[in-house]
Order: sequence, then structure tokens, then C-alpha cells
Amino acid sequence: MAKTPPRKRPAGQGRPASAKATAPAPGPRAGGHRRRLVVVGAAVVAVAVIIAVVAWAVQRHTSARATTAGSAPASAMSAAVPPSASSDGLGIIANPGKAASGAPTLVEYQDYQCSACKIYHEFYGPAIRQLAQEGKIVFEVRTLTFLDTGLKNDSSKRAANAAACADLVGHYQQYYDAIYDNSPAEGTNFTEDQLRVEWAAKAGITGQQLTTFQNCYDSRAMSGFVAQVDNGGLRANIAGTPTFLANGKQFDLSQAKRTPDSVLAAIQKAAG
Repeated sequence: MAKTPPRKRPAGQGRPASAKATAPAPGPRAGGHRRRLVVVGAAVVAVAVIIAVVAWAVQRHTSARATTAGSAPASAMSAAVPPSASSDGLGIIANPGKAASGAPTLVEYQDYQCSACKIYHEFYGPAIRQLAQEGKIVFEVRTLTFLDTGLKNDSSKRAANAAACADLVGHYQQYYDAIYDNSPAEGTNFTEDQLRVEWAAKAGITGQQLTTFQNCYDSRAMSGFVAQVDNGGLRANIAGTPTFLANGKQFDLSQAKRTPDSVLAAIQKAAG
């Protein structure tokens, strides 16, 4: 797989305020992540907090991406777009057609190998899913793949491709959940069986849908879209995951409690 040169962090760029992770009694984290303690909401007392901020060390070039994307023809890679892609092609809407008119848009920048993202998923995921299903927010996921470089594997790209293919058969949110609910420790490479079979089954992808999903994944049909989303994060100067935006404004989700009402209030306040 082709390698690309490192990208320097822009001068003066600090840690994104939203790159906080909270969970009761978390375990040890991968080296290089920062740690500190915070209190999430007035009702959460003595909660151990891990901060996992990943410095973005890779400068990516679209041509190099096409080289490493897989064996599918370039035309196939560039043409395939998930049916629930956002209008600008920089993310996937997890609850298409469900948001009420005027509902705020919550954007999550994440990497499927990010251990902090997994903790956020465990802590805030149920509330976010409920708000999305009830149509109180638009939930858009923008998947980055920069951890592949630091962890010296390609699991982020492969998982991003698989999730995009899951959207092709109408199971994006379920597959997104399956990855975070079942993924191994950060730095452990995702297996092809996990991505093609195990997590697809947990997402409810069966029968002809499974065949369609696996054909999409095996051909890396979504590689062009995955690279486009990742490059969008680079252009937006997203320096760590997870990062959350409410109507385009970055905010600190860790200040909210884990209830739907508290999360919605934080989103609405940030959205303005």
C-alpha cells in the first residue's frame, strides 16, 4: 500500500474542545493520547475521564488514495455514492428523511479505530440515536481514516468503505453501531470476516442484501467517496476525533449529560 508524507499541524492549531471522552472507570488507552479528568454534567460525580486526541499527522493526496483504495477500477470507485450521502458529499445522513423541518444538524467527525469515539458512542450514542429517530436532529457522520497511518494498518479505510456499503442496503446506522459495539482495542486490525460477515449480521444485513453489501465492499466501490470525505476533514482542519458540530459550529458535547434532553439542549445552544 502506498504511503504518503506527514502533514504538519497548522501553526497555532490547538486541541479541539470537543475531543473529550467520558466513561465510568475507563481502562488504559493507547500511547500518545492525552489524559485528564473532567466532570460531565452536574449529576455525574467522580467520573473517570479519558481524553483521546489524535494529532493529524498525515497529508493526503487524492491520487495516492486512489492507488491504495483497492482493486476496483477507478471509474467504479469514483462513481459509487451512498444513497444517504449529504448534499455536499462530505458525510452520510444516519436518519435520512426523518428530521422535522428546522431541526438542527449534528455532525460527527469520527474514525472507526478511534478509542475515544468508541467511548463517546457508549456514553452518548443512545441519546443521539433516539433524537435522530424521533426527528429532533439531523445526524450526519463524517468518517476520517487518518489513524491508519499511525496504527500502520488500513482498518479505518476498510471500515469506512464497509459502512458506506451498508448504507447502500439501508443499514448504515445499524452497521455504524455494530462496529463500535464490537470493535477490538485500538490498534487491533479489523479482520475481513468482521467487516464482511460478523458485523453485517449484527447490523441485520442478510440474504440478497448481504450479497449486495459484500460485492460493494469487495470491489471497494465506495473508495472514492471515502477519500472525498476524508479530504473534506483535512480542508476543514479537523485535528482530532471525535469532533462535533451543531449547524456548522464546533462545540463540546462532553458538557452535556447522557440524556436525550440534555444532548438536545447542548446541540440547540451551540446551533444558535
